[in-house]
Amino acid sequence: MDEGRTSGILQRLLENESAFRQFVRRRVGDEVVAEDILQQSLIRAVERHHSLRNDESAVAWFYRILRHALVDYYRSRGGGSSS
Repeated sequence: MDEGRTSGILQRLLENESAFRQFVRRRVGDEVVAEDILQQSLIRAVERHHSLRNDESAVAWFYRILRHALVDYYRSRGGGSSS
């Protein structure tokens, strides 16, 4: 594992933490739930940092992780608005 690369990825994610938090909060409407989703996503990012391609932005990659976490959240609640 390349610790320098991992450290760089984490630094970029932390620099954008408030934007990530706002992104999630706008979609769930609850600050506590948004914080939980963000923290779980950060853990997932640390665990899966190796899946970040060299030519890919760490920020774009993390937004993808957040979108997947939001889908999982809404699925766990019964799908949201399925009529």
